[in-house]
Amino acid sequence: MMKYACIFSVAVLLLLGTYQRNRVWQDSLSLWENNVKKSPSKARALNGLGLAYSNRSLNDKAIEVLKKAIEVDPRHIKAYNNLDITYSKKGLYEKSMEAFKKAIKINSSYAKAHNNLGNIFNTMAKYAEAIEEYKLCIRTNPSYLQAYNNLGVAYSNQGMYPEAIGEYNKALALDPDYAEAYNNLGAAYYDSAQYDKALTALNKALEIDHQMEEAYNNLGNVYKSKGMIEKSIAILQKSLAINSHFDKALVSLGNLYKDQGLNKQAIEYYNKSIEVDPDNTSVYHNLGTVYNNEKMFQEAIEAYKKALLLEPDFPKSHHNLAIAYNAIGKFNEAIDELEEALRLKPDYVKAHVNLGILYAKKVNKASKALVHLKKALALNPDYPKADQMRQLIKRLEKAEKAS
Repeated sequence: MMKYACIFSVAVLLLLGTYQRNRVWQDSLSLWENNVKKSPSKARALNGLGLAYSNRSLNDKAIEVLKKAIEVDPRHIKAYNNLDITYSKKGLYEKSMEAFKKAIKINSSYAKAHNNLGNIFNTMAKYAEAIEEYKLCIRTNPSYLQAYNNLGVAYSNQGMYPEAIGEYNKALALDPDYAEAYNNLGAAYYDSAQYDKALTALNKALEIDHQMEEAYNNLGNVYKSKGMIEKSIAILQKSLAINSHFDKALVSLGNLYKDQGLNKQAIEYYNKSIEVDPDNTSVYHNLGTVYNNEKMFQEAIEAYKKALLLEPDFPKSHHNLAIAYNAIGKFNEAIDELEEALRLKPDYVKAHVNLGILYAKKVNKASKALVHLKKALALNPDYPKADQMRQLIKRLEKAEKAS
C-alpha cells in the first residue's frame, strides 16, 4: 500500500523556496524575540515566538515558550494548537493529543484543532477516531480544504478506497490546483488497482508541482505494476534527482530491483535507504531476503536481526532468519526462530513445513517432525510440495514403528 500524507494546519508559507522561507522564518524569529523582550507577559507575543521556534525546528524552546503563553492566558487556543503540533514533531503524540483536546474544550468549533487532532490519531493508526475528528472539522468549516484530503488519507489507511477517492475529489472541487490531493488520489487509485486513473491523477499532480518527489515515487510504482520496468526506474530516478535522500524512492528502487532478481542493485538502494532512515523494519527484512538470495548468509542474519530489533513480533523475519541459520549449519538456532515464528503465527504453513523438515533431517526428532508436517498439510492440503511431505511422513511413521 502506498503511503499517504496528512496536512497539519500551521502558519507556514508553503510556496516559498527553502532559502526565502528560512529568511522569512529568521526575520519572524527576530521580530517575536523583540516583542517578547518588550512585553514578556503577553500571551500573543509568547505564542508568536513559540511558533517561530517551532517553524525553525527548535522544538524544545518552542514548547517552553508556548507553555508560558498558556500560563499567561489559559484560554489562548492558538498557543494550545501550536504546542500540539510541536509535540507531534517530537513524536510525543499522547501529549499532543492532550493539548489538542484542551483546545477543543475551550472552543469545540475550532476547526483547525479537530483537523490536527485527526492527524495525530492517523499517525497513531487510530483511524476511526481520526475520521470522526475530520468530520467534525468539516461540519464546523465546510470549506476546510485540508480536512477533506486528510479524511481521504484516513479512509485510505483503512483500505476504504472508494470513500477516500470521494474525499480527495471534494478537496479538488474546492481547489483544482491542490497537488497533494491529486497525489493522494493517484495513490488510492493505485492501491485499488485502477492504474490508468492513477496515472492520470499523478501526472496532474506533477503538472501542478514539477518538484513533487512523492508523486514521482508513486508514479514509478504505478509503472512497475503495469510491467513497464524501464519507465518505472526512470521515473523513480527523477524523484531522486529532486531529493537524493528521498527514502521512499530509494526503497521503491530497492523493491523493484529485488522483484526483478537484480539483488546487487537492490542491496545498493536498500543500504542507501538505511543511511537515510535506519529504523525501517521492512527495508532490513527485504535486505535480508536479497542477501539470502545471494547466499550471503551472514549478512542476511545481521539484516534480519536488525529488523527484529525494531519489530520483534514479525514472524516472517523469524522464518527467514531461520533459513539463513540453516544454510550455515546452525540448526538449533534455526529451530528456535521457526518456533518463535509459529508462536506469533500458529497457522504459518511454510514455517511448519521447514520446521518439520529440520526436525526430520537435521536433528533426528521424528515425533516433532510429524507434528509440524501433518499440521502443514491440515492447513493447506494443496501445498506445492504436499506429495513429498506425505512420503516423508510415511517414512517417519515407519521409522517410528520400527524403533
